[in-house]
Amino acid sequence: MNLLFITPSYTLGGVETQSFHLAEHFIQNGHKVTFVCIRGDEGPLYQKLTRIGVDCHFFRNLSDLNKVGLNEKLKIIFSFIRFLRKLKPTIILPFTEPINTIVNVFRPFTGAKKALFTMRGGTIISGPQSKFKRFVNYSKPIYISNSKHGAKLQANYLGIAVSKFNVIRNGIKMDNPLKTRAEWRSDLNLAMSDTVFIMVANYYVEKKHALLLEAWGKFEKGKNGVKLLLLGDKSPFDRDYFKAKGIILDNRLYTSVIQINGTKDVSGILKASDCGVLLTKSEGCPNSLLEYMSSRIPVIASNIPAVCEVIGNDYEYLIDNDSIDSVVSALEMIYSNGKNEDLIQRNLELVQTNYTYDNLVSEYDELLQIK
Repeated sequence: MNLLFITPSYTLGGVETQSFHLAEHFIQNGHKVTFVCIRGDEGPLYQKLTRIGVDCHFFRNLSDLNKVGLNEKLKIIFSFIRFLRKLKPTIILPFTEPINTIVNVFRPFTGAKKALFTMRGGTIISGPQSKFKRFVNYSKPIYISNSKHGAKLQANYLGIAVSKFNVIRNGIKMDNPLKTRAEWRSDLNLAMSDTVFIMVANYYVEKKHALLLEAWGKFEKGKNGVKLLLLGDKSPFDRDYFKAKGIILDNRLYTSVIQINGTKDVSGILKASDCGVLLTKSEGCPNSLLEYMSSRIPVIASNIPAVCEVIGNDYEYLIDNDSIDSVVSALEMIYSNGKNEDLIQRNLELVQTNYTYDNLVSEYDELLQIK
């Protein structure tokens, strides 16, 4: 059986991390796994996949659909179908748009027996593929969402019953830290006594790095020993990364804010931090939130459906995305009150009950009827 994953890139965002968990599991169970990405270069996911024996490919033309006319669109799609046929997939697992719609509309021509329609985010991505959405159901995909709110959103978009969606939550598998708390703090020139906040998020338009930095500028005034780490890769166009960098420079936050483009030791850097922050306009099932909770650090997060589905509507440190003061208040409460062990334990138990790696892979095995 050849399981073919198609992802936006070979970075290690939320989609790609979950894809790797599944690929690793399928490989361990004797299946062939192939990956295709539609943009970017040989990033950290590419390196992890090749180490476990996954064949990795690129088909970058698919990301050009928004830029060309109808004839060129058709040429790209037909070329993509031929490309997939050569890979001889049994099941295709596409992630995000336009991959989802294109694969499922044309799946019967690829030679694959099945394809998934996977809802991973909390928004509908418009584009040329939306013209084909009414044809998706004809190929009888397996509909999957990683959240209940995402399933409702996508079902409404496709005009189908929400009951057709299988909800399989993200699974978290934290690696052992490569460095200790002290080693990370030394490497980043942080004192052991510093209060360290961290936001793990790639610089995409839905992430609210700018809101956090505006609030941080107010919060850090007059305080010694408070630091903010921004851990994430640049977006394809770098605009959001450089917007954040501009705010840091304009507001002279460079003594308290550190941008880190990436690390293989997310577990270690979270252990070196005192609070995780996730400010975002939309999510499906946010990996970084689950990683914070697994790492036993308190969480500040946006009051949006994705976050509330994980952590509850009554969570103490939910913030208003339209209010800088709301973010400042949450930062102040964490700084003043320190760790609330009862709250941290509650968060950990939520992850251990609902968002485990074992749950993720067993539910996919059952749904795809993979032994």
